[in-house]
Amino acid sequence: LRDITLVVHDLGGPIGLSYAIEHPENVRRIVIMNTFMWSLRGEREFELPGKMFNNALGRFAYKRLNFSPTVMIRSAWGDKNNLTKEFHRHYIHALPTPSERQGTWVFLQALIGSSDWYQSLWDRRENLRGKPALILWGMKDIAFKEKELDRWTELFPEAQVVRFPEAGHFLQDEEGEEIARIVERFLKS
Repeated sequence: LRDITLVVHDLGGPIGLSYAIEHPENVRRIVIMNTFMWSLRGEREFELPGKMFNNALGRFAYKRLNFSPTVMIRSAWGDKNNLTKEFHRHYIHALPTPSERQGTWVFLQALIGSSDWYQSLWDRRENLRGKPALILWGMKDIAFKEKELDRWTELFPEAQVVRFPEAGHFLQDEEGEEIARIVERFLKS
């Protein structure tokens, strides 16, 4: 692939941006939404969920009771009134069996467990500098807050930054139409 516009969110940040770091010549521009690319070790808000679910009871709740989309997603939504039952159902039914939830449970553990790898990416962030970037940020995200946004704006000082004051972690679902318009303009610029 060449001339890629890379769009990253959540754990897709370090995953996708690792490609951009290794192959900067293939990535033309980057769209960043509520994500990270550095060690989260020592960050209580990221360590706590991993610890909470890294035991028998936590695994049972996460995998058997589908705890993350059933319960946790409400706190990640900016305006809970906009999380309709129908929309919520899509999240709940996305991974209907415990075995299908294994991957997301592993991702949760990787928030801290892969800290060395995340930090190695941040240490090579210069490979991304100068890329045109668009940063879209849900300001009511319970995980990725203003301090994470500040790290991105430091790396991409020329980036267009759009803050969504009423959106949470899943801003692409909460502000989808507006985000589509903004990304389309970014692609044409």
